[in-house]
Amino acid sequence: MERFTRGDGPVVAMSSTDGGREWVVVSTLPQYKKTVENHYHEAHVGELPDGRLLALVRVEDAKGQPVSAAGIEDFSLLQTLSEDRGRTWLPPVPLGFHGAPPHLLMHSSGALLCTYGYRKHPYGQRAMISRDGGESWEYDLILRDDGPDSDLGYPSSVELADGSVFTVYYQKERAGGQCALLWTRWYIDD
Repeated sequence: MERFTRGDGPVVAMSSTDGGREWVVVSTLPQYKKTVENHYHEAHVGELPDGRLLALVRVEDAKGQPVSAAGIEDFSLLQTLSEDRGRTWLPPVPLGFHGAPPHLLMHSSGALLCTYGYRKHPYGQRAMISRDGGESWEYDLILRDDGPDSDLGYPSSVELADGSVFTVYYQKERAGGQCALLWTRWYIDD
């Protein structure tokens, strides 16, 4: 079994058959041209209705190795797709806008939702929606844009019984304040 030290190694897909006690590496997500392993962080995977897996990965500058050398914006997302339950992955594609890390949710409407932190002014939490399985995204939908600084993010969303989306994240409520867990309840257009 392949083992990695915390913080080292590539982004991998893993599987467990014993409730999470032991894990086996199924595959390694490919890297975008001119990037290195240390550019990749905090992947999230969503299952599409047809069984394909869509992964979004946060990419950012590594010490002495800017992602701009690969034509990618710092603190943004790459997308890849698996058509065989994670055994292989298509080459990743930069989404071309600021924001990370991703959290994916397949909504009952059939839309794929992703929430992410936005660490440029105006600071806050944003969402993007795909109605075609990740082939295109409507992005930078503002959930909140009142963060006093860039210390924020890590949103996580669930769908409530009425179809609304409940997103929890951390962010300061005011300048000089401490970070808190905050939330936004929002709806998607049909």
